[in-house]
Order: sequence, then structure tokens, then C-alpha cells
Amino acid sequence: MPKAKRKGSGRSRWRASWRGDLRFGLVRFSVEAINAYSRSTGDIHFHQLHAKCHRRIEYHKACPIHGEVDQDEIVMGYEYGRGKYVEIDPEELDEARTQQERTLNIEEFISEDGLDQIYLDGRMYYLSPAGARDQEPYHLMRRAMLDDGRLGIGQVVFSGKEQLTAVIPREDILIMAMLNYAPEIRDAELVGVGEAAAPVSSQNLRLAKSLIRSMTNDDFDIGAYKNRYHERVQQIINAKRKGKTIVTPETEEEEPVINLMDALKRSLSNDRGTGGSKRIHRPKKRAKAV
Repeated sequence: MPKAKRKGSGRSRWRASWRGDLRFGLVRFSVEAINAYSRSTGDIHFHQLHAKCHRRIEYHKACPIHGEVDQDEIVMGYEYGRGKYVEIDPEELDEARTQQERTLNIEEFISEDGLDQIYLDGRMYYLSPAGARDQEPYHLMRRAMLDDGRLGIGQVVFSGKEQLTAVIPREDILIMAMLNYAPEIRDAELVGVGEAAAPVSSQNLRLAKSLIRSMTNDDFDIGAYKNRYHERVQQIINAKRKGKTIVTPETEEEEPVINLMDALKRSLSNDRGTGGSKRIHRPKKRAKAV
């Protein structure tokens, strides 16, 4: 798990997405939630251009009566009837939050494997102690949870609505993972999954277990995985900037597999014969200088 970047003062250099108190039992301390996702290293974004002049397509905010308006002239409004709005200032919404709504309340603790990952909605935030006085209770909670292998489950008002969250301890920081509520997740049977299981032969099961064990890596390093498609798109962009010809990568044709048992046997044979040719290449660690 990557570490949140910090200044020498201990405070995060990144803008907080949420500030409030974290509470469990009668213990309360202030935290800041920093988005763990880095947009700068995320997807490559394309803009829409006019095909004739190659200028970027622009989007203007306009009033049907007064035409284009500046951002400082725009307010929020809730439509309570057709064409009828009540205007709401963001500060009014913030002031309407009670102390309870400004707090991430841990309702219960569960074991590390007690949370079904289907409920994770993908948003992750680093929780950082807001000030010097928050350091001790923050790390006390983190260490106690880590030692006992526990996750905290709670609720918090975030992005204008109440959210279900899991607080996850790491070696040096707490993580806040946003969760979906149970009614928001479709039952697997509704999409044709989870129905009566197909019969499995004991021989195929033995082969499948052998293949999984041969491909198991006890020293998993997520940093070894690269976004290969992202890199190829970047290569295309660089080639076009330099006026070079784009070379389409060759596609390797795979041999047809006759049946499931054949696929399992061939997979085991390939893995044992090549030492796991499909595994991620990891550079050897350099010896430390003495």
C-alpha cells in the first residue's frame, strides 16, 4: 500500500476531500480524508476537436435569457416544480450539518475477512490526523486494530449524502474505504449467477487446484503490474507528434483447446516447463552496500 505524501510538518500537502471527527466509543479525534487516487497518473484524457479546423470544442454555460454567464454568477437551485427553483448556498448546507453529521462514527469492528469485497465501491481515502493533539488517539486506534486484525465499519455524511465506510488499518496510516449499502448491490441470481452449481469432476478439480498452487505467489507486489495499454496509447501519441508511422503490435495466435481437462493439463505443463512464463517479471533485488 503506497504511503500518503506529507510535508515535514506532518500535515498532508494535498487538499482534503473531507474534514471531521473520527469516533469510536467515547474516543474522538479530528481527521482529514485525502483522496488516495492520483489523477495525474490515471487515464489518458482526449478532447473533442472540430474536424475542419482542429480547434478544441468549447462548452459555455449560458442563461436562455441573458446568454453566456460567468462562474461567479451561477448559484445552486433545487427544482421543486416545473421551472420553479429554491436557491441553496453551499455554506447553508454546511451549516445545516450537525456535529453528528460532521463525524465518522465507527459503529462496530469486524474481522479482516468479515467484509465481502462486493460492497467496496472503489473510492479510497487516506485518513490523516488533523493536528498534533490527534496523533496519539489516531495511532492508538490504528495499532489496536492492526494487532487484532480488525476493520471499523461506520457511516459519515460525505459528498452531500450519508455513506457507509470501512476504516482499514495499515502500518503507518488509516484508510477510509467507501462501501455500497446492501440494497445497492444486485443479487447474483438476478444476473444468472449463483444458481445451481454445475457438476465438477474430481480429476478436473485436482488439476485446477494444482494449477492455482503452481501460480500462487506468496510475495505479491502490486507495483510489478504496469498499465500496458496506457503505455501503448502514450507511444501512439508520441509517434504521431513526431510524424512517425504507428506500428500495430502483432497478435500471437493461441492453439485451440479441445476441452477443459486438456486446458488444465497444458497449463500445468507450460507453467512447470517455463517456471511460470505468464508471471510478471520482477527485477532482482540489488545487494545493499556495506
